[in-house]
Amino acid sequence: GVLRACEYVRGARKVFDPERGSASRADVTFHYDADTGDLLACCLMAVNAKAKGAERFRKLPRYLPIDGKYLSPGRMLYFLTEIADPVPLAERASTPLFRNPLSGLQIDIAFLRSELKRVMQAAGRPASAIGTHSLRIGGADGPSICGRGRARHQGIWRVEF
Repeated sequence: GVLRACEYVRGARKVFDPERGSASRADVTFHYDADTGDLLACCLMAVNAKAKGAERFRKLPRYLPIDGKYLSPGRMLYFLTEIADPVPLAERASTPLFRNPLSGLQIDIAFLRSELKRVMQAAGRPASAIGTHSLRIGGADGPSICGRGRARHQGIWRVEF
């Protein structure tokens, strides 16, 4: 759900370009408790994929749930960027938020589809039962399930939940 599918992966002709809306590691900030050091919040600066003209490049803050009852995309993003695949601070602005672990390049839709198929098969589920759009739906449902509001109010979706 954190990927929100096609907004954070490039298509066949798109290249990683943070100035034109590509999500980089610098677009993620974590907030910690000053006394305990506990993770309190995760903010992702993201573009509104539905926007037109120059507005489609403007990044807006989106807070991701850290300790949701069902989903914790903020904590998963923390795990990805700080533990599983950390990047030196000086390289964050030039590093794709989601990248292929083998090449270091921003993941593309073909890689995302193949990984999704692999995960479904490993779980014993039919690979055709889920597509990349399901990740997008999960990205919108997660905050709603966790009681953090509706994605429509963030300008992402045009339908009510």
